[in-house]
Amino acid sequence: MLLMVMGSLLLSSCHQDEDEIFTNANIVLQGESGIKIERVQGTINLTNLNTKQVVTASDFDGNVAHVNLLRGSYTILIEGSIQYKDAQGMTQVKMFRASTDYAGLEKKQSNEIYLDIIWM
Repeated sequence: MLLMVMGSLLLSSCHQDEDEIFTNANIVLQGESGIKIERVQGTINLTNLNTKQVVTASDFDGNVAHVNLLRGSYTILIEGSIQYKDAQGMTQVKMFRASTDYAGLEKKQSNEIYLDIIWM
């Protein structure tokens, strides 16, 4: 009986440590002033600078992608297409990319990275 209690305590403490090495990151795409991003379809590649592990995501909510990954430093590359309304209210679709050579995603929560869109 005592072994079962100690075993469950050990497992629960390990689980807590594991949760603390992961974080949630919001990656926000920014366009020039006057446009309203309606939809993003693309792929995000986040490469951990220490481990070289690549995390891939493609789920966007408007211009924001929510990613769960190991805490650390990353390079980020996003490529795809964006549907947006321009300053005149016309709907446009264009190919884009966005990137950064360094993104510090070390906080336990509320990591936000803002990336400028480069039209292709």
